[in-house]
Amino acid sequence: MATGLGKTWLAGFDTARPQFRRVLFVAHREEILRQSLEVFRRVRPDADLGLYYGGEKHPDASVLFASVQTLAGSLHRFPADRFDYVVVDEFHHAAARSYRRVIDHFEPAGHLTATPLVTTFRLLWREPPAL
Repeated sequence: MATGLGKTWLAGFDTARPQFRRVLFVAHREEILRQSLEVFRRVRPDADLGLYYGGEKHPDASVLFASVQTLAGSLHRFPADRFDYVVVDEFHHAAARSYRRVIDHFEPAGHLTATPLVTTFRLLWREPPAL
C-alpha cells in the first residue's frame, strides 16, 4: 500500500480483535512510532499503549511501539511468544540485520506488513500470511 492509504489505521483495527491482546509495532524512526501510537489510541482508547526506543522504554505495555534498533539490542528481555501480533512498518528494510534479528526472534500468531511483494514476506518470515 502506498503512503497515506491507511496502513496504520488498518493495523489498529486488525489488532483490536480479542485474540490479539499483546501487539508489537516495529518501525525505524521515533516519529513513525509516535504517530502510530496516536492512531492506535484513537482506535483502541482503552488499550495499554507504550513506547520502546532510546530514552523511553515501557516494555510491559500491551501494545508496544518499538524502535527496531532498540528492540534488536534488547531481545533477551522479550520471550519469543511475548506478542500475539507483530506489525512491521517499512518491511522492505527487513533484510537489514536489525530487522532480521527481530523477525527471527518473535513467533506471533498474526502479522501485518504493507510490503506489496508477498514473496518477499514469505522469504523473510517463517510462515506466509493468509491470502
